[in-house]
Amino acid sequence: MTSITPIFNNEITPIFNNNDMFNNNEEEMIETTDTIETGSKDTIFEKKTDLFGERRGKKTNTYIANWNIDIGELNKHLKNLKKSCACNGSIKTILYDNIDTLVLHLQGNHIYNCEQYLRKNGVTNIYVKPID
Repeated sequence: MTSITPIFNNEITPIFNNNDMFNNNEEEMIETTDTIETGSKDTIFEKKTDLFGERRGKKTNTYIANWNIDIGELNKHLKNLKKSCACNGSIKTILYDNIDTLVLHLQGNHIYNCEQYLRKNGVTNIYVKPID
């Protein structure tokens, strides 16, 4: 949308153009280590691994979303995380970013432990959202 200012001879000139403010290069906007090939052969989008928690009353849950590995490997990592954090957990499908997403769910606030575990297993770019 363009802002306009009137000039005395009834001409309208643009002052500000939103396209100048933002860089629309999608490859720079999305950053991570796991790559997904979409669309044409030249376009490669990268997805970040999200680590976040939520609070429901007194209970806290930790989630790992968008970790692009097979379900068999996800089960192995879940077993290791449950052992190291001494908690219960499961693999769930939840609505995340308006998309049904397969997530690793752990009971309790284990964001720091999960971040260390992910980094130890080769995930370098992790988006950590702290619990409110």
